Amino acid sequence: GNLVYGRGHGHAIYTQNFDGIKKITNNIIFYGFGAGIHAYQTGKVKDVNNPNILRGLENFDIQDNVWFLTGASDIREGMKKYDCLVGGYQPVKNLIMKNNQGYSDRGRTMIGYFSNYKGVLFNNDDAHLSGNYLLENLKVNGTWNAVNLTNNKIFGGLNDGWDNVDNENNPAIQDQFKAKPTVGKKIFIVKNKYDPRRSRVAIYNYDDDDTVGVDLSSVLKQGEAYRIHSVFDLFGAPIMSGVYKGGNVNIPMGTVAPPQPHGLEGAINADEGDDPKKLFGVFIITHAGC
Repeated sequence: GNLVYGRGHGHAIYTQNFDGIKKITNNIIFYGFGAGIHAYQTGKVKDVNNPNILRGLENFDIQDNVWFLTGASDIREGMKKYDCLVGGYQPVKNLIMKNNQGYSDRGRTMIGYFSNYKGVLFNNDDAHLSGNYLLENLKVNGTWNAVNLTNNKIFGGLNDGWDNVDNENNPAIQDQFKAKPTVGKKIFIVKNKYDPRRSRVAIYNYDDDDTVGVDLSSVLKQGEAYRIHSVFDLFGAPIMSGVYKGGNVNIPMGTVAPPQPHGLEGAINADEGDDPKKLFGVFIITHAGC
């Protein structure tokens, strides 16, 4: 018979939270068959002290992650999902989303999902987005009491959200939304908090150069041996290795083919925008002493 597909399943992180703070930090999230970070809830959870209050998706602290092209492993065209979604049929409260990097040709980051649970209207409470660099759209959905945007760079539109954020005539808000750059580069280096010999580099290469010079002096000392892997092939041969001599290291862009999902060879399709090639790359740097 004909092969019939359901929707893609398998979010990278599927999570809820109520009491205490849930931290989601320094993850690299890409491809798969569902969303990237999926902080979502459908059912009703009552507050133990006040059964008339709907408990929500509360106290998420999402920092220093990089997400891109989630859902692209689904072999069908146009199945990319939310790279990061925090929202559902319960109110979002005290969301911090800070210093994350994202990329998608058609996906997006989204806060809020709905503002109605079985006919009961609710507002999402507050979200604080700062220092995020997103080469994709931001969607603000549902109704919010407060959405604060500070020092973000979002190279796509703000979908549906002006009433929640502020007003579209506010220069400080408008300045955070820009057209996609056609020249230049942006580089992010993040140390691993738990492994001092491991760091992450994310590179936006709008010049489409074959290599990008990256100053690694913040994570390597002169004389230290290092290896650089593309996140597309962490267990294969490094794309570069050597002894750090200080200054810039020229990291090659787009030289490692994206991994294909088992049983669906060809699902990651460059013709459908699934391969960022030289435009965008994420790399892991490890070093082994002197």
